[in-house]
Amino acid sequence: MLGGTATIANPASASAPVASPDFGYWISEASKLLEAKAPNYDGALFCAGKAVEAAGSDVEWARARNADGIAQFHLGKLDVAIAAFTTIAERFSGSIDADRRYWHARALINKGIALGALLFTDEILSKLHAMEERPWSEYGKRAKPLASQQLAALLRPLGVRPGSVRRGEKTNKGYRCEDLGDSFARYLG
Repeated sequence: MLGGTATIANPASASAPVASPDFGYWISEASKLLEAKAPNYDGALFCAGKAVEAAGSDVEWARARNADGIAQFHLGKLDVAIAAFTTIAERFSGSIDADRRYWHARALINKGIALGALLFTDEILSKLHAMEERPWSEYGKRAKPLASQQLAALLRPLGVRPGSVRRGEKTNKGYRCEDLGDSFARYLG
C-alpha cells in the first residue's frame, strides 16, 4: 500500500481508492479500548501505535503517545510508559502554545503516576523511619532502624516480595505499589 490508499478488488470500481484509517480513527479506537468497562490494553496499545504513525502534528503525536503510555502502564510495562511520558514532556518543555503546554503538563502528571507505582526499598524505609510515634526508627531487639531484610520479612507473609525496580536509568531493589496494596501506600502517605 503506497500513499495511504489501497485499490478495491471489485473490477467495477477498480480505480476508486479506499483511504486507510487516519489518525482520528486510530486515536478514537485507542480511547474506546482504554475507557471501556473491561479495558483492552493490548488493543489500545496497537491502536495508539497506529495513531502515532498517522499523526499529522505534534499535538496529535502527543495524544497518541499519551494513549500508548497509558496502555503500557496498565500492561505493567512501567519503564516503557515512563519513557513515553518523558518523551512528550521533553518535546514540549518551554512551549508557549496552549495545546503543547497542556500535553506537557499531562505527560508530567502521568509520568508522576507511573513513577509513584514503583517504590525503591530505600525510599520506603526512609518514609517509615521518619514516622514519629512508630517503631520503625528503633525496630527490634537492638532498637535500630528497620532494615531492608526486615521489611522483606514483614511483607513476605502477605505474598509481597521485593524485586528489581527500574525508573528511567536507575535500577534498584523495591516494590510495585499494586503489590503493596492501597492501605500500605496510604500508610506511607
